[in-house]
Amino acid sequence: MRKYTAITIIFNLFVFSVLLLGCGSKSDDDVVEDAILHANILLSSRKCDEAIECLELIGRRQKNAMYLKTLASAYACKAGFDEPTLFATDFPKLTTNIVWGSFTNFTSSAVIKKSNAIAMNSMFEAIDILLYAGGILKTTEPTSDERSNYFLASDALDINIQLMYMSMAAIGTFVRYYGNASAGVKGGGTYGNNCFINYKNAINLNTLGVTIEAFINANPFPAGNACNSKPDDDGHPDLEDSDGGDLNNNLSGDADIVQRLCKGVVFLNTFRQTLGEVISSFTGDDLANLSTVLSTGGNDGVNDRAGQMLLAKSGMGDVNTMLSYTNCVAEAVTDTASGSDNLQTYYLYMYEFLFK
Repeated sequence: MRKYTAITIIFNLFVFSVLLLGCGSKSDDDVVEDAILHANILLSSRKCDEAIECLELIGRRQKNAMYLKTLASAYACKAGFDEPTLFATDFPKLTTNIVWGSFTNFTSSAVIKKSNAIAMNSMFEAIDILLYAGGILKTTEPTSDERSNYFLASDALDINIQLMYMSMAAIGTFVRYYGNASAGVKGGGTYGNNCFINYKNAINLNTLGVTIEAFINANPFPAGNACNSKPDDDGHPDLEDSDGGDLNNNLSGDADIVQRLCKGVVFLNTFRQTLGEVISSFTGDDLANLSTVLSTGGNDGVNDRAGQMLLAKSGMGDVNTMLSYTNCVAEAVTDTASGSDNLQTYYLYMYEFLFK
């Protein structure tokens, strides 16, 4: 829960009163417009909490695209993210040979210190606000098509673009921490792990006819990938099973691990979908070059790896495109036969392969 000083609360109550009353009776649209304006002024000085409070005080407006985009920016601000820094400082850090690892060098990626840090939770909240824009139910997959039912095409596209930028930053933060990354390279940090998680030995990649342990020990990863064998202690400490060993196929007792893993699924799948939508809406060399992030025509694009994942193990269709955090958690916890195995297979192909 957010904490505010008495001065901050009194100030925002005063602002709310002014927004509500002004020099006379204001319409609801005027109140919302004034709140957005005031929040943007606060954000220009990186007063993130004050901006959030200013917008939350009037109640969330699920059908107002500008309100939602501003509120998402305010939560992302708490995660150390802002778009001017992304364009001026972070995009120049992208390199073609380790484009995915380059995300970990973004300014906002250096903020997180532990898995329940304010930065990670705030960025997740920012993305969640935009994913479900329009008032989409949490159990509904918040696709671009679903959001288009509630907004003009131009507003829906703006939301997709903002989601694309924020999910890039979120992936960078997530991988820097759980992938133990340093200088864009997985396994180079201080947490001691070379892989994201301790994969359950007996997961059967049934189409390939091998277990996940045999698969990893055969070192199928691109050259330079730190995750090239399967010792029991080779996952991030915060993604270990409660018994300290491999993840099992019933994570009902490890809700915190499921929640962390599902946030990673939401971040990466959101980026995949919104990047595709944005590329299809624009032309030009800059965006055309980004298309190789989705597919290289070989093995290194995110959709290339997804295709390999679908071929390696049956039943991966849901998690491959899943955007609903609620559905991800429910499937991993309640479907003990395959939910956890599918989640781990997703990480093997989508995180271990992509991030070297």
